[in-house]
Amino acid sequence: IVTYGDHTTSSVPVTVNVVAKKDADKNELKPGKEVKVDNTDKLTAPEKQAVEAAIREANPDAPIKTITVDDKGKATVTFNDDSTGEVQGNVVAKKDADKNELKPGKEVKVDNTASLTASEKKEVQESITKANPDAPIKSITVNDDGSALVTYQDGSTTVMPSNVTKQTATDADTTTLKPGPTVPVKDPSHLTEAEKDQVSEGLKTANPDAPIKSITVNDDGSALVTYQDGSTTVMPSNVTKQTVTDAERTPAVVPAQKVSVTDPSHLSASEKATVKDHVAAVNPLATVTVADDGTATLTYPDGSTHTIAGADLVAGKPNQQALADQITVAVPNGKVPVVDPSHLSAAEKATVKDHVATANQGNFPAGTTLTVADDGTVTITYPDGSVTTLPSGQLIIAKPLAGNQATVDNQAGQTGQAKPTAQLGQPRQPLTTPLAKAQGQTLPQTGNEHGSLLAASGLGMLLLGLLGLSSKRKKED
Repeated sequence: IVTYGDHTTSSVPVTVNVVAKKDADKNELKPGKEVKVDNTDKLTAPEKQAVEAAIREANPDAPIKTITVDDKGKATVTFNDDSTGEVQGNVVAKKDADKNELKPGKEVKVDNTASLTASEKKEVQESITKANPDAPIKSITVNDDGSALVTYQDGSTTVMPSNVTKQTATDADTTTLKPGPTVPVKDPSHLTEAEKDQVSEGLKTANPDAPIKSITVNDDGSALVTYQDGSTTVMPSNVTKQTVTDAERTPAVVPAQKVSVTDPSHLSASEKATVKDHVAAVNPLATVTVADDGTATLTYPDGSTHTIAGADLVAGKPNQQALADQITVAVPNGKVPVVDPSHLSAAEKATVKDHVATANQGNFPAGTTLTVADDGTVTITYPDGSVTTLPSGQLIIAKPLAGNQATVDNQAGQTGQAKPTAQLGQPRQPLTTPLAKAQGQTLPQTGNEHGSLLAASGLGMLLLGLLGLSSKRKKED
């Protein structure tokens, strides 16, 4: 029925094409949750997958078959009946807060984890900044509990959880170090190793009870002190530039002429006085002392010193007679008995040495040494290097050995054995006695016929005496 303007009506036949709704008609698609992307005009494959997942999640009851997302995030949804629909994905460009995953930085130790001090908050802020050098951070606001609101250059923000812990007192916290004595140095900006050692030892001495593990002294004299628990503290420099000493300002002057002395290694008192006067004359600011060898020590008013070697100040007198030529060595009265004249024992050598020293008491100058050889020979060495030798024959004698008597076999007369007799008129053979054998000696052939006769006569008398003694013993038996 059609109603016209004049309110008249008429009936007009109309054909209506009725069709069933498709899934696309039945379902109003929702875009789903926001998906943050790097570039809204060029989504990456993972970002497209995120858009698809968001649409499916937002439309759990829709009979979705497939979803195709284009580069700008627009999704074409195909339903199970193959009808299609479109929905713009909820894509937004990422902010700096989305692009940057901040690191917390190192843990900060604080006194009270619920109420950080201003310095502790600053330490947290510096820790986050240092851990994220490339992040476009505009500002960091640290809360009382150590959490931090980070604001980026584009205005986006993120909150960092607290990364603080309550600190325990360290050795560095509980130890107050004393600086130690001031160390004078040549160059306060470049200490020598010896000067650094002085600084280190000074700190240790000034703090004997401190739990110090090690001390590292820097070139400028400051020192890094490491405690037993690993905590550290830095001690400021306590060095001062040393003043120039009198000795440094005043070079030592060596006299032009050397002093002639009898023994350059052992100056007499008068020779020392002469050397002192010579040195003092050319070094008026110093007090001079002279050692036995002529070495002079110059001591200045500030205590600094110079030393001049004796060889630069004294010289032996020319053509001076050696001490060995000047001294007459006394031979001890009486010889020392020894067991083996060719190999004296240590005790026998000591006795020989004492005998010679005693016999020459006051005769040898200081510095003279006595050496006894194995055969008893004594070498006397004087301070000037000259030598005198005493032969062993003047100093030792062999001890008599037990049983050192010639014996004859008691049975010689009974067995008819011939008694040994000297053959006069014949060349004399070396005569060896038990004593000579013990001493390793053989009487020499002299070629003296008179000596041979005397020896033969003596031997004969000895044999007769022994035979008589043997006969007497037989009678007594």
